[in-house]
Amino acid sequence: MKLVTYREAAEFLGIPVSTLYALTSQGRIPVISFGPRFKRFDLVALRAWVDQHREEPRDGRPHGGGR
Repeated sequence: MKLVTYREAAEFLGIPVSTLYALTSQGRIPVISFGPRFKRFDLVALRAWVDQHREEPRDGRPHGGGR
């Protein structure tokens, strides 16, 4: 298990740290709490969370495909 900080998790997800703080406080993203001011993120859990929230394009083609 690889635990990372807010900054590292935000970089992994490609979002601002402030957005990660908001998602965490709303209980919308997996976080490990060692106390009120000491939280870490498990990279495996973050990958799973991203996979669960992935949206497929409406035309059924994968994202990022060329034309």
